[in-house]
Amino acid sequence: MKLDLLCPVENRGVTIKTNPQTEEPFVLFKLFNVSDRVVTGVSFVLRAYDAYGGELGNMQVDIFDVEGMPKEFFATNKAVSLAEFPDAKHITVEFSEVRFADGDVYVKEGEDTDISITEPGPDEKLRLLAAAGDDAYCYPKDAGTYWVCVCGRANVPQAEACVRCSRDKEDVFRLYGSKEAVTAVIEEKEEALRLAEEERLKAEAEAKAKRVAKTKKIAIISAITIVSLLVLYWLGSLLYGGIQTLQGNRALKSGDYLAAYRHYVAADNSRKIATVSEQVLGNEGHNLWQSGAMTADEENLYYIDSNCVIYKEAKATGEKTELDAAGLFLNVSDGWLYYLDATTGQQLFRIHAESGEKELLYETADSYFMNLSLVGNELYFVLQEPRKNLTPAEQEQMALEGGNPFQTRLYRLKVGQKTPKQVSENEITQFVCYKDRIYYLDSTESAVYSIDRHGKDMQKLVSGPVYAFGLYEDALYYTDGTVDAETGQPSLALIKADMGGKYLETVIDDAKVVNFGYDGEDLYYVVFTGMSLDLYKRSGAEDVLISEGTQVFNCADGYVLYIDPVGQFMKTTFDKTGVEPIATAETALTE
Repeated sequence: MKLDLLCPVENRGVTIKTNPQTEEPFVLFKLFNVSDRVVTGVSFVLRAYDAYGGELGNMQVDIFDVEGMPKEFFATNKAVSLAEFPDAKHITVEFSEVRFADGDVYVKEGEDTDISITEPGPDEKLRLLAAAGDDAYCYPKDAGTYWVCVCGRANVPQAEACVRCSRDKEDVFRLYGSKEAVTAVIEEKEEALRLAEEERLKAEAEAKAKRVAKTKKIAIISAITIVSLLVLYWLGSLLYGGIQTLQGNRALKSGDYLAAYRHYVAADNSRKIATVSEQVLGNEGHNLWQSGAMTADEENLYYIDSNCVIYKEAKATGEKTELDAAGLFLNVSDGWLYYLDATTGQQLFRIHAESGEKELLYETADSYFMNLSLVGNELYFVLQEPRKNLTPAEQEQMALEGGNPFQTRLYRLKVGQKTPKQVSENEITQFVCYKDRIYYLDSTESAVYSIDRHGKDMQKLVSGPVYAFGLYEDALYYTDGTVDAETGQPSLALIKADMGGKYLETVIDDAKVVNFGYDGEDLYYVVFTGMSLDLYKRSGAEDVLISEGTQVFNCADGYVLYIDPVGQFMKTTFDKTGVEPIATAETALTE
Protein backbone atom coordinates (compact mmCIF):
# COMPACT_ATOMS: atom_id res chain seq x y z
CA MET A 1 0.00 0.00 0.00
CA LYS A 2 1.03 3.66 -0.40
CA LEU A 3 0.94 6.22 2.40
CA ASP A 4 1.88 9.87 2.89
CA LEU A 5 3.96 9.51 6.06
CA LEU A 6 4.00 13.29 6.65
CA CYS A 7 0.24 13.82 6.46
CA PRO A 8 -1.14 14.84 9.90
CA VAL A 9 -4.46 13.06 9.24
CA GLU A 10 -5.18 9.42 8.37
CA ASN A 11 -8.35 7.59 7.39
CA ARG A 12 -8.91 4.59 9.68
CA GLY A 13 -11.95 3.19 7.87
CA VAL A 14 -15.13 3.89 5.92
CA THR A 15 -18.78 2.87 6.29
CA ILE A 16 -21.10 2.91 3.27
CA LYS A 17 -24.79 3.34 4.09
CA THR A 18 -28.07 4.17 2.31
CA ASN A 19 -30.33 7.09 3.18
CA PRO A 20 -33.72 5.47 3.98
CA GLN A 21 -35.64 8.54 2.71
CA THR A 22 -33.80 9.24 -0.56
CA GLU A 23 -32.38 5.72 -1.09
CA GLU A 24 -29.09 7.39 -2.07
CA PRO A 25 -25.82 5.92 -0.78
CA PHE A 26 -23.44 7.92 1.37
CA VAL A 27 -20.15 7.29 3.12
CA LEU A 28 -18.86 8.08 6.62
CA PHE A 29 -15.14 8.33 7.38
CA LYS A 30 -13.13 7.57 10.52
CA LEU A 31 -10.61 10.39 10.24
CA PHE A 32 -7.88 10.41 12.88
CA ASN A 33 -5.66 13.36 13.83
CA VAL A 34 -2.14 11.99 14.33
CA SER A 35 -0.69 15.46 15.00
CA ASP A 36 -0.40 17.46 18.23
CA ARG A 37 -2.51 20.36 16.90
CA VAL A 38 -6.26 20.91 16.42
CA VAL A 39 -7.48 20.22 12.86
CA THR A 40 -10.26 22.45 11.46
CA GLY A 41 -10.54 21.16 7.90
CA VAL A 42 -9.34 18.59 5.35
CA SER A 43 -9.38 18.23 1.58
CA PHE A 44 -8.94 14.95 -0.23
CA VAL A 45 -9.67 13.02 -3.42
CA LEU A 46 -12.25 10.23 -2.97
CA ARG A 47 -11.84 7.21 -5.25
CA ALA A 48 -14.75 4.76 -5.58
CA TYR A 49 -14.56 1.06 -6.55
CA ASP A 50 -17.17 -1.63 -7.17
CA ALA A 51 -17.37 -5.01 -5.42
CA TYR A 52 -14.84 -6.51 -7.85
CA GLY A 53 -12.23 -3.76 -7.49
CA GLY A 54 -13.13 -1.88 -10.67
CA GLU A 55 -12.62 1.89 -10.36
CA LEU A 56 -15.87 3.85 -10.75
CA GLY A 57 -14.38 7.35 -10.59
CA ASN A 58 -13.18 10.02 -8.19
CA MET A 59 -14.24 13.38 -6.80
CA GLN A 60 -12.86 16.20 -4.67
CA VAL A 61 -14.12 16.36 -1.07
CA ASP A 62 -13.71 19.29 1.33
CA ILE A 63 -14.70 18.97 4.99
CA PHE A 64 -14.46 22.18 7.01
CA ASP A 65 -15.74 23.59 10.32
CA VAL A 66 -14.59 20.57 12.30
CA GLU A 67 -12.64 20.25 15.53
CA GLY A 68 -10.20 17.37 15.31
CA MET A 69 -8.46 17.17 18.66
CA PRO A 70 -4.92 15.71 18.81
CA LYS A 71 -4.77 11.88 18.73
CA GLU A 72 -8.56 11.59 18.38
CA PHE A 73 -11.13 10.66 15.71
CA PHE A 74 -13.13 13.50 14.20
CA ALA A 75 -15.75 14.29 11.54
CA THR A 76 -17.25 10.81 12.00
CA ASN A 77 -20.75 12.24 11.38
CA LYS A 78 -19.84 14.14 8.21
CA ALA A 79 -21.64 12.20 5.47
CA VAL A 80 -20.44 12.44 1.87
CA SER A 81 -22.97 11.59 -0.84
CA LEU A 82 -22.17 8.75 -3.24
CA ALA A 83 -25.01 9.57 -5.63
CA GLU A 84 -22.43 9.72 -8.45
CA PHE A 85 -21.27 6.18 -7.60
CA PRO A 86 -24.36 4.11 -6.61
CA ASP A 87 -22.45 0.83 -7.07
CA ALA A 88 -19.56 1.84 -4.81
CA LYS A 89 -18.49 -0.87 -2.35
CA HIS A 90 -14.97 0.31 -1.49
CA ILE A 91 -13.57 3.80 -0.96
CA THR A 92 -10.02 5.17 -0.69
CA VAL A 93 -8.89 8.72 0.03
CA GLU A 94 -5.80 10.77 -0.87
CA PHE A 95 -5.32 13.83 1.35
CA SER A 96 -4.11 17.01 -0.34
CA GLU A 97 -4.57 19.65 2.36
CA VAL A 98 -5.05 19.83 6.15
CA ARG A 99 -5.93 23.05 7.99
CA PHE A 100 -5.10 23.74 11.63
CA ALA A 101 -6.74 25.97 14.25
CA ASP A 102 -3.56 28.08 14.52
CA GLY A 103 -3.91 29.09 10.85
CA ASP A 104 -1.19 26.81 9.52
CA VAL A 105 -1.94 24.62 6.48
CA TYR A 106 -0.35 21.32 5.49
CA VAL A 107 -0.12 20.84 1.70
CA LYS A 108 1.02 17.56 0.25
CA GLU A 109 4.13 17.93 -1.87
CA GLY A 110 6.14 14.70 -1.95
CA GLU A 111 5.35 11.20 -3.19
CA ASP A 112 3.69 8.49 -1.13
CA THR A 113 5.85 5.77 0.41
CA ASP A 114 5.32 2.11 -0.48
CA ILE A 115 4.39 0.36 2.77
CA SER A 116 4.34 -3.39 3.40
CA ILE A 117 2.58 -4.66 6.53
CA THR A 118 2.11 -8.36 7.30
CA GLU A 119 -0.71 -9.21 9.69
CA PRO A 120 0.06 -12.30 11.84
CA GLY A 121 -2.18 -15.37 12.00
CA PRO A 122 -5.10 -15.58 14.48
CA ASP A 123 -3.07 -17.23 17.25
CA GLU A 124 -0.20 -14.75 17.05
CA LYS A 125 -2.72 -11.88 16.76
CA LEU A 126 -4.32 -12.93 20.05
CA ARG A 127 -0.87 -13.08 21.67
CA LEU A 128 -0.06 -9.57 20.43
CA LEU A 129 -3.38 -8.28 21.74
CA ALA A 130 -2.70 -9.88 25.11
CA ALA A 131 0.77 -8.32 25.27
CA ALA A 132 0.32 -4.87 23.70
CA GLY A 133 -3.38 -4.08 24.17
CA ASP A 134 -6.56 -3.63 22.15
CA ASP A 135 -4.95 -1.65 19.30
CA ALA A 136 -2.20 -4.20 18.53
CA TYR A 137 -2.20 -5.15 14.84
CA CYS A 138 1.18 -6.57 13.74
CA TYR A 139 4.77 -7.17 14.74
CA PRO A 140 6.88 -3.97 14.45
CA LYS A 141 9.26 -3.68 11.51
CA ASP A 142 12.13 -1.36 10.53
CA ALA A 143 12.20 -1.12 6.74
CA GLY A 144 14.84 1.61 6.51
CA THR A 145 12.68 4.20 4.74
CA TYR A 146 9.99 3.79 7.41
CA TRP A 147 9.23 1.78 10.55
CA VAL A 148 5.95 0.13 11.50
CA CYS A 149 4.58 0.29 15.04
CA VAL A 150 2.79 -2.61 16.75
CA CYS A 151 -0.46 -0.66 16.23
CA GLY A 152 0.01 -1.00 12.45
CA ARG A 153 0.98 2.61 11.71
CA ALA A 154 3.97 3.37 9.48
CA ASN A 155 6.26 6.21 10.59
CA VAL A 156 9.15 8.20 9.14
CA PRO A 157 12.59 6.73 10.06
CA GLN A 158 13.56 9.60 12.37
CA ALA A 159 10.34 9.46 14.43
CA GLU A 160 11.17 8.49 18.02
CA ALA A 161 7.52 7.69 18.80
CA CYS A 162 4.54 6.45 16.77
CA VAL A 163 2.41 9.33 15.45
CA ARG A 164 -0.78 7.31 16.00
CA CYS A 165 -0.44 5.71 19.44
CA SER A 166 2.58 7.66 20.83
CA ARG A 167 4.42 4.46 21.79
CA ASP A 168 8.18 4.94 22.10
CA LYS A 169 9.99 3.39 19.12
CA GLU A 170 12.66 1.77 21.28
CA ASP A 171 10.04 0.27 23.61
CA VAL A 172 8.00 -1.05 20.68
CA PHE A 173 10.87 -3.08 19.23
CA ARG A 174 12.13 -4.17 22.65
CA LEU A 175 8.75 -5.40 23.94
CA TYR A 176 7.03 -6.61 20.77
CA GLY A 177 9.77 -7.01 18.16
CA SER A 178 9.77 -10.83 18.22
CA LYS A 179 7.70 -13.80 19.33
CA GLU A 180 10.12 -14.32 22.20
CA ALA A 181 9.72 -10.73 23.37
CA VAL A 182 5.91 -10.98 23.24
CA THR A 183 6.08 -14.24 25.22
CA ALA A 184 8.16 -12.50 27.88
CA VAL A 185 5.62 -9.65 28.17
CA ILE A 186 2.71 -12.09 28.46
CA GLU A 187 4.54 -14.14 31.08
CA GLU A 188 5.25 -10.97 33.08
CA LYS A 189 1.55 -10.03 32.99
CA GLU A 190 0.51 -13.55 33.94
CA GLU A 191 2.94 -13.52 36.88
CA ALA A 192 1.41 -10.27 38.12
CA LEU A 193 -2.06 -11.79 37.83
CA ARG A 194 -0.89 -14.93 39.64
CA LEU A 195 0.47 -12.93 42.56
CA ALA A 196 -2.73 -10.92 42.77
CA GLU A 197 -4.76 -14.14 42.72
CA GLU A 198 -2.64 -15.61 45.53
CA GLU A 199 -3.38 -12.57 47.66
CA ARG A 200 -7.09 -12.85 46.89
CA LEU A 201 -7.18 -16.55 47.77
CA LYS A 202 -5.31 -15.91 51.01
CA ALA A 203 -7.84 -13.28 52.07
CA GLU A 204 -10.69 -15.56 51.00
CA ALA A 205 -9.29 -18.47 53.05
CA GLU A 206 -9.07 -16.30 56.16
CA ALA A 207 -12.66 -15.17 55.73
CA LYS A 208 -13.79 -18.77 55.17
CA ALA A 209 -12.09 -19.92 58.39
CA LYS A 210 -14.08 -17.36 60.32
CA ARG A 211 -17.32 -18.51 58.69
CA VAL A 212 -16.57 -22.18 59.51
CA ALA A 213 -16.08 -21.36 63.17
CA LYS A 214 -19.42 -19.61 63.25
CA THR A 215 -21.14 -22.42 61.35
CA LYS A 216 -20.11 -25.08 63.89
CA LYS A 217 -22.13 -23.32 66.57
CA ILE A 218 -25.40 -23.86 64.74
CA ALA A 219 -24.64 -27.27 63.14
CA ILE A 220 -26.49 -29.29 65.82
CA ILE A 221 -29.65 -27.22 65.52
CA SER A 222 -29.57 -27.46 61.71
CA ALA A 223 -29.25 -31.27 61.72
CA ILE A 224 -32.56 -31.65 63.56
CA THR A 225 -34.53 -30.03 60.73
CA ILE A 226 -32.76 -31.63 57.73
CA VAL A 227 -35.06 -34.65 57.34
CA SER A 228 -38.20 -32.53 57.48
CA LEU A 229 -36.81 -30.07 54.96
CA LEU A 230 -35.85 -32.85 52.54
CA VAL A 231 -39.39 -34.20 52.54
CA LEU A 232 -40.84 -30.74 51.96
CA TYR A 233 -38.30 -30.07 49.21
CA TRP A 234 -39.19 -33.30 47.38
CA LEU A 235 -42.90 -32.48 47.42
CA GLY A 236 -42.23 -28.88 46.40
CA SER A 237 -40.01 -29.96 43.50
CA LEU A 238 -42.77 -32.13 42.05
CA LEU A 239 -45.27 -29.28 42.25
CA TYR A 240 -42.79 -26.70 40.91
CA GLY A 241 -41.78 -28.88 37.95
CA GLY A 242 -45.41 -29.43 36.97
CA ILE A 243 -46.18 -25.71 37.05
CA GLN A 244 -43.07 -24.84 35.00
CA THR A 245 -43.90 -27.48 32.37
CA LEU A 246 -47.46 -26.15 32.10
CA GLN A 247 -46.17 -22.60 31.61
CA GLY A 248 -43.68 -23.86 29.03
CA ASN A 249 -46.47 -25.56 27.09
CA ARG A 250 -48.42 -22.31 27.00
CA ALA A 251 -45.39 -20.36 25.79
CA LEU A 252 -44.71 -22.97 23.10
CA LYS A 253 -48.30 -22.80 21.89
CA SER A 254 -48.00 -19.02 21.52
CA GLY A 255 -44.74 -19.38 19.54
CA ASP A 256 -42.45 -17.99 22.27
CA TYR A 257 -39.75 -20.65 22.02
CA LEU A 258 -37.30 -18.81 24.29
CA ALA A 259 -39.80 -18.57 27.16
CA ALA A 260 -40.80 -22.22 26.63
CA TYR A 261 -37.16 -23.29 26.85
CA ARG A 262 -36.65 -21.36 30.08
CA HIS A 263 -39.67 -23.01 31.72
CA TYR A 264 -38.69 -26.52 30.55
CA VAL A 265 -35.15 -25.99 31.88
CA ALA A 266 -36.56 -24.80 35.21
CA ALA A 267 -38.65 -28.00 35.33
CA ASP A 268 -35.61 -30.08 34.21
CA ASN A 269 -37.90 -31.71 31.64
CA SER A 270 -35.46 -33.21 29.11
CA ARG A 271 -38.16 -34.49 26.78
CA LYS A 272 -39.69 -31.03 26.47
CA ILE A 273 -36.28 -29.34 26.17
CA ALA A 274 -35.55 -31.52 23.14
CA THR A 275 -38.67 -30.21 21.35
CA VAL A 276 -37.62 -26.54 21.42
CA SER A 277 -33.81 -26.39 21.74
CA GLU A 278 -33.19 -26.28 17.97
CA GLN A 279 -35.42 -23.19 17.77
CA VAL A 280 -33.33 -21.25 20.30
CA LEU A 281 -29.76 -22.01 19.16
CA GLY A 282 -27.55 -18.93 19.01
CA ASN A 283 -25.52 -20.41 16.14
CA GLU A 284 -25.11 -23.70 14.29
CA GLY A 285 -22.59 -26.20 15.58
CA HIS A 286 -20.56 -26.30 12.35
CA ASN A 287 -20.00 -22.53 12.54
CA LEU A 288 -18.98 -22.65 16.19
CA TRP A 289 -16.60 -25.49 15.28
CA GLN A 290 -14.79 -22.93 13.08
CA SER A 291 -14.58 -19.87 15.36
CA GLY A 292 -18.24 -18.83 14.98
CA ALA A 293 -17.48 -16.04 12.50
CA MET A 294 -21.09 -15.77 11.23
CA THR A 295 -24.61 -16.23 12.55
CA ALA A 296 -28.08 -14.93 11.68
CA ASP A 297 -31.55 -14.22 13.01
CA GLU A 298 -34.73 -13.52 11.04
CA GLU A 299 -33.73 -10.01 9.98
CA ASN A 300 -29.95 -9.76 10.04
CA LEU A 301 -26.64 -11.44 9.34
CA TYR A 302 -23.84 -10.99 11.87
CA TYR A 303 -20.22 -11.59 10.92
CA ILE A 304 -16.64 -10.49 11.61
CA ASP A 305 -13.79 -9.13 9.52
CA SER A 306 -10.13 -10.11 9.75
CA ASN A 307 -9.73 -7.88 12.81
CA CYS A 308 -12.66 -9.67 14.51
CA VAL A 309 -14.74 -6.45 14.31
CA ILE A 310 -18.43 -7.44 14.31
CA TYR A 311 -20.86 -6.24 11.62
CA LYS A 312 -24.64 -6.41 11.34
CA GLU A 313 -26.11 -6.63 7.83
CA ALA A 314 -29.82 -6.32 7.10
CA LYS A 315 -30.91 -9.22 4.88
CA ALA A 316 -33.61 -7.17 3.16
CA THR A 317 -31.54 -4.09 2.23
CA GLY A 318 -27.90 -5.13 2.62
CA GLU A 319 -27.27 -2.13 4.90
CA LYS A 320 -24.23 -2.77 7.10
CA THR A 321 -23.59 -1.46 10.61
CA GLU A 322 -20.28 -1.79 12.43
CA LEU A 323 -20.91 -2.73 16.06
CA ASP A 324 -18.70 -1.49 18.85
CA ALA A 325 -17.35 -4.97 19.51
CA ALA A 326 -14.60 -7.35 18.42
CA GLY A 327 -15.11 -11.04 19.07
CA LEU A 328 -15.40 -14.67 18.05
CA PHE A 329 -17.99 -17.45 18.48
CA LEU A 330 -20.97 -15.23 17.64
CA ASN A 331 -24.38 -16.27 18.99
CA VAL A 332 -27.63 -14.31 18.62
CA SER A 333 -30.88 -14.45 20.60
CA ASP A 334 -33.72 -12.00 21.19
CA GLY A 335 -31.85 -9.03 19.71
CA TRP A 336 -28.64 -9.66 21.70
CA LEU A 337 -25.35 -10.80 20.17
CA TYR A 338 -23.20 -12.95 22.48
CA TYR A 339 -19.47 -13.31 21.81
CA LEU A 340 -16.05 -14.11 23.19
CA ASP A 341 -13.92 -10.97 23.40
CA ALA A 342 -11.12 -11.36 20.84
CA THR A 343 -8.65 -9.08 22.59
CA THR A 344 -8.13 -11.11 25.79
CA GLY A 345 -9.76 -14.52 25.34
CA GLN A 346 -10.92 -14.19 28.96
CA GLN A 347 -14.21 -12.28 28.74
CA LEU A 348 -17.74 -13.09 27.58
CA PHE A 349 -19.84 -10.14 26.40
CA ARG A 350 -23.17 -9.45 24.83
CA ILE A 351 -24.16 -6.36 22.83
CA HIS A 352 -27.64 -5.29 21.77
CA ALA A 353 -27.77 -5.23 17.98
CA GLU A 354 -29.95 -2.09 17.86
CA SER A 355 -29.13 0.05 20.90
CA GLY A 356 -25.45 -0.89 21.16
CA GLU A 357 -25.76 -1.52 24.90
CA LYS A 358 -22.89 -3.77 25.99
CA GLU A 359 -22.69 -6.06 29.03
CA LEU A 360 -19.84 -8.12 30.48
CA LEU A 361 -21.30 -11.53 31.35
CA TYR A 362 -18.30 -13.40 32.75
CA GLU A 363 -14.56 -12.91 33.12
CA THR A 364 -11.72 -15.25 34.09
CA ALA A 365 -8.31 -14.43 35.52
CA ASP A 366 -6.21 -17.56 34.95
CA SER A 367 -8.22 -19.42 32.29
CA TYR A 368 -9.03 -18.98 28.60
CA PHE A 369 -12.26 -19.61 26.69
CA MET A 370 -11.97 -22.07 23.82
CA ASN A 371 -15.51 -21.78 22.40
CA LEU A 372 -19.05 -20.61 23.15
CA SER A 373 -22.55 -21.93 22.35
CA LEU A 374 -25.86 -20.31 23.33
CA VAL A 375 -28.99 -22.45 23.78
CA GLY A 376 -32.00 -20.45 24.92
CA ASN A 377 -30.87 -18.59 28.03
CA GLU A 378 -27.88 -20.87 28.70
CA LEU A 379 -24.28 -20.30 27.62
CA TYR A 380 -22.08 -23.39 27.22
CA PHE A 381 -18.31 -22.97 26.97
CA VAL A 382 -15.03 -24.82 27.47
CA LEU A 383 -12.35 -23.26 29.67
CA GLN A 384 -8.67 -24.09 29.39
CA GLU A 385 -7.67 -23.75 33.02
CA PRO A 386 -4.73 -24.74 35.26
CA ARG A 387 -5.03 -28.28 36.61
CA LYS A 388 -6.66 -28.10 40.02
CA ASN A 389 -4.45 -30.76 41.64
CA LEU A 390 -1.20 -28.90 40.95
CA THR A 391 0.39 -25.98 42.75
CA PRO A 392 1.62 -23.04 40.62
CA ALA A 393 5.18 -24.33 41.05
CA GLU A 394 4.17 -27.84 39.91
CA GLN A 395 2.34 -26.38 36.90
CA GLU A 396 5.46 -24.47 35.89
CA GLN A 397 7.64 -27.56 36.30
CA MET A 398 5.26 -29.68 34.22
CA ALA A 399 5.34 -27.10 31.42
CA LEU A 400 9.15 -27.06 31.48
CA GLU A 401 9.19 -30.85 31.15
CA GLY A 402 6.92 -30.76 28.09
CA GLY A 403 3.74 -31.77 29.93
CA ASN A 404 0.35 -30.07 29.77
CA PRO A 405 -0.36 -28.14 32.98
CA PHE A 406 -3.85 -27.27 31.79
CA GLN A 407 -7.20 -29.04 31.68
CA THR A 408 -10.27 -28.36 29.51
CA ARG A 409 -13.68 -28.45 31.19
CA LEU A 410 -17.22 -27.76 29.96
CA TYR A 411 -19.26 -25.15 31.85
CA ARG A 412 -22.80 -23.75 31.68
CA LEU A 413 -23.78 -20.18 32.63
CA LYS A 414 -27.37 -18.98 32.70
CA VAL A 415 -27.81 -15.47 31.31
CA GLY A 416 -28.26 -13.15 34.27
CA GLN A 417 -26.27 -15.27 36.69
CA LYS A 418 -22.68 -14.53 37.73
CA THR A 419 -21.19 -17.98 38.39
CA PRO A 420 -21.01 -20.83 35.85
CA LYS A 421 -21.56 -24.48 36.74
CA GLN A 422 -19.16 -27.21 35.61
CA VAL A 423 -21.05 -29.71 33.46
CA SER A 424 -18.45 -32.46 33.06
CA GLU A 425 -15.08 -33.58 34.44
CA ASN A 426 -14.13 -35.02 31.04
CA GLU A 427 -11.45 -33.49 28.82
CA ILE A 428 -13.54 -31.73 26.15
CA THR A 429 -12.36 -29.38 23.41
CA GLN A 430 -15.05 -29.37 20.68
CA PHE A 431 -18.74 -29.89 21.41
CA VAL A 432 -22.19 -29.49 19.83
CA CYS A 433 -25.47 -28.92 21.69
CA TYR A 434 -28.31 -30.86 20.03
CA LYS A 435 -31.80 -31.20 21.50
CA ASP A 436 -31.41 -32.30 25.15
CA ARG A 437 -27.84 -33.66 24.95
CA ILE A 438 -24.27 -32.50 24.44
CA TYR A 439 -22.04 -34.24 21.88
CA TYR A 440 -18.26 -33.87 22.01
CA LEU A 441 -14.89 -35.11 20.81
CA ASP A 442 -12.81 -36.81 23.47
CA SER A 443 -9.40 -35.09 23.47
CA THR A 444 -7.42 -38.31 24.04
CA GLU A 445 -8.83 -40.72 21.45
CA SER A 446 -10.81 -38.32 19.19
CA ALA A 447 -13.95 -40.43 19.62
CA VAL A 448 -17.49 -39.00 19.62
CA TYR A 449 -19.35 -39.15 22.94
CA SER A 450 -22.62 -37.73 24.25
CA ILE A 451 -23.80 -36.74 27.73
CA ASP A 452 -27.01 -35.28 29.11
CA ARG A 453 -27.31 -31.65 30.23
CA HIS A 454 -25.96 -32.52 33.66
CA GLY A 455 -22.86 -34.32 32.37
CA LYS A 456 -24.27 -37.77 33.12
CA ASP A 457 -25.37 -40.77 31.01
CA MET A 458 -22.14 -40.76 28.96
CA GLN A 459 -22.41 -42.79 25.72
CA LYS A 460 -19.67 -43.58 23.21
CA LEU A 461 -21.10 -43.21 19.70
CA VAL A 462 -18.17 -43.41 17.25
CA SER A 463 -14.67 -44.75 17.92
CA GLY A 464 -11.83 -42.48 16.89
CA PRO A 465 -10.14 -41.03 15.18
CA VAL A 466 -12.84 -38.56 14.07
CA TYR A 467 -11.72 -35.21 12.61
CA ALA A 468 -15.05 -33.35 12.59
CA PHE A 469 -18.71 -34.09 13.26
CA GLY A 470 -22.16 -32.48 13.20
CA LEU A 471 -25.80 -33.34 13.87
CA TYR A 472 -28.59 -32.58 11.43
CA GLU A 473 -32.20 -33.82 11.32
CA ASP A 474 -31.63 -36.61 13.87
CA ALA A 475 -28.53 -37.97 12.15
CA LEU A 476 -24.85 -37.91 13.10
CA TYR A 477 -22.33 -36.95 10.40
CA TYR A 478 -18.58 -37.32 10.86
CA THR A 479 -15.30 -37.51 8.94
CA ASP A 480 -13.67 -40.93 9.23
CA GLY A 481 -10.04 -40.63 10.30
CA THR A 482 -9.21 -44.32 9.83
CA VAL A 483 -5.71 -44.59 8.32
CA ASP A 484 -5.28 -46.59 5.11
CA ALA A 485 -2.65 -49.30 5.63
CA GLU A 486 -1.14 -48.88 2.14
CA THR A 487 -1.02 -45.08 1.85
CA GLY A 488 -0.66 -44.21 5.52
CA GLN A 489 -3.24 -41.44 4.99
CA PRO A 490 -6.59 -40.98 6.79
CA SER A 491 -9.70 -41.79 4.78
CA LEU A 492 -11.58 -38.55 5.68
CA ALA A 493 -14.74 -39.87 4.02
CA LEU A 494 -17.94 -38.15 5.21
CA ILE A 495 -20.13 -40.72 6.99
CA LYS A 496 -23.79 -40.56 8.03
CA ALA A 497 -24.90 -42.53 11.11
CA ASP A 498 -27.99 -42.69 13.28
CA MET A 499 -28.09 -40.96 16.66
CA GLY A 500 -26.60 -44.02 18.31
CA GLY A 501 -23.58 -43.99 15.98
CA LYS A 502 -24.74 -46.89 13.76
CA TYR A 503 -23.49 -46.54 10.16
CA LEU A 504 -26.15 -45.56 7.61
CA GLU A 505 -24.32 -44.44 4.47
CA THR A 506 -21.20 -42.79 3.05
CA VAL A 507 -22.08 -39.28 1.86
CA ILE A 508 -18.69 -38.45 0.26
CA ASP A 509 -16.06 -41.12 -0.36
CA ASP A 510 -14.12 -39.71 -3.35
CA ALA A 511 -12.56 -36.76 -1.49
CA LYS A 512 -10.84 -36.05 1.81
CA VAL A 513 -13.30 -33.92 3.82
CA VAL A 514 -11.69 -31.89 6.63
CA ASN A 515 -14.63 -29.59 7.51
CA PHE A 516 -18.32 -29.49 6.66
CA GLY A 517 -21.68 -28.00 7.58
CA TYR A 518 -25.30 -28.05 6.44
CA ASP A 519 -27.29 -24.87 5.71
CA GLY A 520 -30.81 -26.14 5.16
CA GLU A 521 -30.53 -28.87 2.53
CA ASP A 522 -27.21 -27.59 1.15
CA LEU A 523 -23.96 -29.23 2.24
CA TYR A 524 -20.80 -27.11 2.40
CA TYR A 525 -17.53 -28.95 2.77
CA VAL A 526 -13.76 -28.41 2.55
CA VAL A 527 -11.65 -31.07 0.83
CA PHE A 528 -7.90 -31.64 0.92
CA THR A 529 -6.66 -32.18 -2.63
CA GLY A 530 -3.06 -32.87 -1.70
CA MET A 531 -2.04 -29.38 -2.76
CA SER A 532 -4.69 -27.10 -1.24
CA LEU A 533 -7.93 -26.94 0.75
CA ASP A 534 -10.95 -26.13 -1.43
CA LEU A 535 -14.49 -25.16 -0.36
CA TYR A 536 -17.46 -26.78 -2.19
CA LYS A 537 -21.25 -26.66 -1.94
CA ARG A 538 -23.42 -29.69 -2.71
CA SER A 539 -27.04 -29.00 -3.58
CA GLY A 540 -28.82 -32.19 -4.55
CA ALA A 541 -26.41 -34.09 -6.80
CA GLU A 542 -24.47 -31.02 -7.95
CA ASP A 543 -21.12 -29.99 -6.45
CA VAL A 544 -20.04 -26.36 -6.97
CA LEU A 545 -16.57 -24.98 -6.17
CA ILE A 546 -16.87 -21.82 -4.07
CA SER A 547 -13.23 -21.04 -3.32
CA GLU A 548 -9.82 -22.63 -3.73
CA GLY A 549 -7.22 -22.51 -1.00
CA THR A 550 -9.53 -22.01 1.97
CA GLN A 551 -10.18 -24.01 5.13
CA VAL A 552 -12.22 -21.87 7.51
CA PHE A 553 -15.80 -21.06 6.53
CA ASN A 554 -19.18 -20.33 8.11
CA CYS A 555 -22.62 -20.50 6.50
CA ALA A 556 -26.03 -19.15 7.50
CA ASP A 557 -29.31 -18.52 5.67
CA GLY A 558 -27.82 -18.89 2.19
CA TYR A 559 -24.69 -16.83 2.86
CA VAL A 560 -21.13 -18.10 3.17
CA LEU A 561 -18.24 -16.36 4.94
CA TYR A 562 -14.79 -17.77 4.20
CA ILE A 563 -11.11 -16.86 4.22
CA ASP A 564 -9.51 -16.78 0.77
CA PRO A 565 -5.92 -17.91 -0.01
CA VAL A 566 -4.43 -14.49 0.86
CA GLY A 567 -6.20 -14.26 4.22
CA GLN A 568 -9.03 -11.89 3.15
CA PHE A 569 -12.48 -12.52 4.62
CA MET A 570 -14.97 -13.00 1.76
CA LYS A 571 -18.78 -13.17 1.90
CA THR A 572 -20.95 -14.59 -0.87
CA THR A 573 -24.43 -15.96 -1.44
CA PHE A 574 -25.06 -19.68 -1.84
CA ASP A 575 -25.06 -19.39 -5.66
CA LYS A 576 -21.68 -17.57 -5.59
CA THR A 577 -23.11 -14.24 -6.79
CA GLY A 578 -22.04 -10.94 -5.30
CA VAL A 579 -18.71 -12.01 -3.82
CA GLU A 580 -17.78 -9.25 -1.36
CA PRO A 581 -14.49 -8.74 0.50
CA ILE A 582 -15.11 -7.79 4.12
CA ALA A 583 -13.16 -4.54 4.53
CA THR A 584 -11.34 -3.68 7.72
CA ALA A 585 -10.18 -0.37 9.10
CA GLU A 586 -6.59 -1.14 8.11
CA THR A 587 -7.25 -2.46 4.60
CA ALA A 588 -9.78 0.23 3.66
CA LEU A 589 -6.95 2.58 2.70
CA THR A 590 -5.55 0.33 0.00
CA GLU A 591 -8.39 -1.77 -1.38
